[in-house]
Amino acid sequence: MKLKGKMAYTPWESTQGVNNRSARLTEDDVRIIRASEKSANQIGQQFGISAGHVSAIKNRKKWKHVK
Repeated sequence: MKLKGKMAYTPWESTQGVNNRSARLTEDDVRIIRASEKSANQIGQQFGISAGHVSAIKNRKKWKHVK
């Protein structure tokens, strides 16, 4: 049976993480960020992302699927 309507396409499955066209990070980058003891500002400058995004990655609010 083929799904129709909103459930036919689940964007969070196909555009999660590196599958998203505008992703600036790889899963390995996320692991490095989580293991780093540098400040969020320093990490953000290193990877070209904001300090808030770094904090969200470390707190597992972003990139939850990466172990």
